[in-house]
Amino acid sequence: MPVFVTKNARCPFCRKRVSVYEKQCPACAAELALLSDLRLLPYALYNQGLDRYQAGDTFGALVKVSAAVELTKDFKEARQLLAHLATSLGLSPSVQAHPALRDGHDGTADPTAQDKIPLEVKKGG
Repeated sequence: MPVFVTKNARCPFCRKRVSVYEKQCPACAAELALLSDLRLLPYALYNQGLDRYQAGDTFGALVKVSAAVELTKDFKEARQLLAHLATSLGLSPSVQAHPALRDGHDGTADPTAQDKIPLEVKKGG
């Protein structure tokens, strides 16, 4: 199911709350288009990953969802989908144990960790 963003942000100029979809601050008229696009990028990547997965492109989905997790560490739905995709592609269990895939709310992982997710393919034998 696609993710719809309902979060608000603060204008970096006047600090008033604005919707992440706003391209211009209603309070101070500051240009927010680039900032808005950057805030929405992880969710767009996640939704693109879902589209690729539904179309049968599991590896393409993994690439998109992995990028979403790298951009927003506390994106729980993306981490869950990434774990599922890694399992379905036969990637190593180290991917499942990576901090970016853990909940982060139970104290077991730091959701702001800057680590890269190791994608190691299991050797068939």
